[in-house]
Amino acid sequence: MRTNKAPMTDICTLVKVTRTYDESRHYTEQRQGKEVFCSVCDGANRVEYYEALKAGIQLSAAFEVNEGDFEGQTELCHGGVLYKIKRSYPTGYGTLELSCAEAMR
Repeated sequence: MRTNKAPMTDICTLVKVTRTYDESRHYTEQRQGKEVFCSVCDGANRVEYYEALKAGIQLSAAFEVNEGDFEGQTELCHGGVLYKIKRSYPTGYGTLELSCAEAMR
């Protein structure tokens, strides 16, 4: 298991995106953010990075958050950059590592 083991001194926002469809199948998105403490990890390891790249996903960052703070959110905002959460991985220390790809706006 890989963990940053750094103190969680950064703050990020975990974002839950909810889509509501109307009768003509158009949707509106509602975003609900939750600020949590995090630490920025060294990034995806080599194997994980290349496996994701084969699937057409370019991982650009990894963050560690407390397990209790993560509720299946799909996006993360840190330092003014929006990321899509591609994978969550339990570290075994009561934290999760979130592998992320920078979102296109």
